[in-house]
Amino acid sequence: MPASVPEFTITRTLNARRELVWRAWTEEKELAAWLPSTPLETISFDVREGGRYRYTMVNIETGE
Repeated sequence: MPASVPEFTITRTLNARRELVWRAWTEEKELAAWLPSTPLETISFDVREGGRYRYTMVNIETGE
């Protein structure tokens, strides 16, 4: 029996053009700009159907 794979779903309605949202989630530079307070250590995309989307976020404590 295969082990279960952790999954999560993000649902949000944005007042933005579809093309801009797509770029924000599928281009490394755009994603990094959209999440500026959380550095991305690794990132990889395969946005084809059945592909993988993986990134590692690093939580850096500022002491504030």
